[in-house]
Amino acid sequence: MSEAREEVRLGRQIPVEKTEEIIREALNQRGATIKNTEVDRNRIRIIAETDASLLSWGERIYIDIRPEMVEIMSEADQLIDWGKTQEHVNEIVDWLSNSQLDIQRDIEFA
Repeated sequence: MSEAREEVRLGRQIPVEKTEEIIREALNQRGATIKNTEVDRNRIRIIAETDASLLSWGERIYIDIRPEMVEIMSEADQLIDWGKTQEHVNEIVDWLSNSQLDIQRDIEFA
């Protein structure tokens, strides 16, 4: 199994609903299907999946949204993912960056 993970620290506290809206738009643009959304007091967790393609059997994307940070993890059930998991993470982070949120990236590769 391969995975990519990134923690994005927001420069200021942003309402989780605002960040969720941006991430849902990013997932929609990626063609991902949201399978589940869990809402707690100050946290939203989104679980999405992508369809299979020539390079992948599809991936699962887990996103935890808090007022001060967003954690994104993409995983595939194959040994070689041809960079697809990291591509999903990068594109979501790019959407956050382009949305005028002040972010800091902490990248972790697996």
